[in-house]
Amino acid sequence: MAVGRSLKGHAMHFLYMLQIVGGGIMVLGYFPQVRQIVRTKSVKDLNIKTFMFLCLGIAMMEAYAIGLVVHEHTGSAFLITNTAALAVNIMVVIMIAIYRKPAAADTEVSLEEQPAID
Repeated sequence: MAVGRSLKGHAMHFLYMLQIVGGGIMVLGYFPQVRQIVRTKSVKDLNIKTFMFLCLGIAMMEAYAIGLVVHEHTGSAFLITNTAALAVNIMVVIMIAIYRKPAAADTEVSLEEQPAID
């Protein structure tokens, strides 16, 4: 029986590490986008709704992770990585809101630029 428990413990440790590493990769995956936004101050091709839906989904998983930690005393790796992902995602939503130009400013054409109609 001790061997079975030992293998289970190693398997759970391995799964915990997968969550930490995978979650870390997931969070780091946002940083090229964040760096580009900060560098260019442009979010022209980003859809804020996409990132808002991602925030909603991650927030729901965050609630699940909190429930695991509080009630089952497991899932701390899940909670840590979800918290980081949610924070970065919220940061992207805020940057899109800050750097987004009004739609009218992109499509506005002055009278001088319009072709003359004869």
